[in-house]
Amino acid sequence: SVDLPKRRQEDITRSRLPVKHDRHFQPKNWPHQVLFARATGLRWAELRDLRIREVYTNECGQLVVYVKNGKGGKSREVPVLPEYEQDMRAVIKGREPEEHVFDRMPTAMDVQSYRRGSAQARYQHHAQQRPLPPAQGRLKPTDYDADAAKKVSKALGHQRKSIVLTHYLR
Repeated sequence: SVDLPKRRQEDITRSRLPVKHDRHFQPKNWPHQVLFARATGLRWAELRDLRIREVYTNECGQLVVYVKNGKGGKSREVPVLPEYEQDMRAVIKGREPEEHVFDRMPTAMDVQSYRRGSAQARYQHHAQQRPLPPAQGRLKPTDYDADAAKKVSKALGHQRKSIVLTHYLR
């Protein structure tokens, strides 16, 4: 019998500013973890579990990361953004295939912000002549490149491009 206020999407805000737990993380102390997060957009647990053998060059000559056990137990291949390929190759060069890429993953690392940045860079790579979708208002099909959004969605491990459009590209 209690009247609750109606929720509207316009009233929902997401923090894009530094928060308290961000003060405990110093990116300069974790350069390889930040590099991989920006280059691939992997989730925290996916970065933690990544092994050297799962970073390789595919048949097209592109560096990819194989996520064996992503969210929901699904596997996928994530192409590395071209501007990060050389640095990533240097991190894995000469290491044992069964070795984890990272000995430790910082729990205070804001992986979600790196995922978002990676998604936006990936979208702009695939939709070279299109800007990011507008931050406000209802999206129309003409506001974004559907093929690029689908590729970003697949790389991030999502099944629907709507998730990527509303949470990562805007």
